[in-house]
Amino acid sequence: MTENSKTNPDRVTILRTGDLSPVVAEVLKVVDKIQSNFDHAPLKILVKPNVVAPFPPERGVTTNPALVHKICGALKGLGHTVSMGDCPGGNPGKTEGTFRRAGFLDLCGDNYTNIGQDAREVFFPCRECGKLFLAGAALEADLIISMPRFKTSSYQFLTGAVKNLYGVIPGTQKMRIHREFPERDDFAGMLIDLASLLPPRIAVIDGGLVMEGNGPIHGDIRRENLYIVSNSIFAADYAMALMMGYDPEMVPTVRLSSERGLLIQEEIEFNPPGVPESLPDFVHPVTFSGGAAGDADAMDASIREMVSVRVTFDEDSCVQCGLCAENCPTGSIKMNPYPILSQETCISCFCCNELCPTGAARLEKDLENIWSEAMKNEAGQLD
Repeated sequence: MTENSKTNPDRVTILRTGDLSPVVAEVLKVVDKIQSNFDHAPLKILVKPNVVAPFPPERGVTTNPALVHKICGALKGLGHTVSMGDCPGGNPGKTEGTFRRAGFLDLCGDNYTNIGQDAREVFFPCRECGKLFLAGAALEADLIISMPRFKTSSYQFLTGAVKNLYGVIPGTQKMRIHREFPERDDFAGMLIDLASLLPPRIAVIDGGLVMEGNGPIHGDIRRENLYIVSNSIFAADYAMALMMGYDPEMVPTVRLSSERGLLIQEEIEFNPPGVPESLPDFVHPVTFSGGAAGDADAMDASIREMVSVRVTFDEDSCVQCGLCAENCPTGSIKMNPYPILSQETCISCFCCNELCPTGAARLEKDLENIWSEAMKNEAGQLD
């Protein structure tokens, strides 16, 4: 069973435009179809942008506040009740400041809600406590519009509509979740479980500026004027993976959503018709060692396992803010006075890289480990 019923198949519209108006119009079409399930009564809608860090729009880190503003305004004009919010990582007391510095309060402050201040307890399959606190605005909505930026992720390979919903978890619970789901696939499964707890959700992926390389914060930006609108967050992420040049089976959230029957790739209706092509010369994060879409010569799984990435700290760009140490899920980072990382307890979640405001927490291929593992394998074959 897909996220949408057979009478409402998964549809993905890809727009290439410098004008935001066609994007807004497409979103309204999708919302209108959802509204028909509510006898066309006005909906309570949560617009969930990606406001991961306090960077201005031109950095391409957060969702474009101008697009969010236009969508919120259009929805309110049709009589819907609209709120807009996110729960960024780090200190929850800094959420409003993050929205202000990212340009949201100036443009759409009348829609802003600090959704983390009203959290509700729900059952969740966590080993420590079996429950989570989620933003009440997300649980009470008739519809959630997930609006990520078109970005890579050093941890999950892409930051799409599914992963964007991680932002309905307030406070420091994210550290506990990383501890409980330290493996990449386990974490991806958790993201899908989380999405399944929420009300109906659609996707609007902002690729006006796209981020390649080591996203989701410190990658490289290129302008593409690309937007993905879908009635399925899973289908939207599938399209995004293809356009990033990934084999979708190598992206954990996409592969697992297919395995769970939430995504049937061959039944997606694309507009314009046909499977979307990848962006030329798109650069993957250093953590990704798999193959491109349609690449029959993708690196063998045993070799991929040897290619590890470790975090290093550049003291010249480090400002000793301590965010990496404060937010490390396993407490593997200590300040003295610069960050010192214990490789023995590090789970490679790369939260330090994601939260570092200056990019001092860097990702590097662990060549020494690759060589060591290769020598072990060769010695084993000789035995």
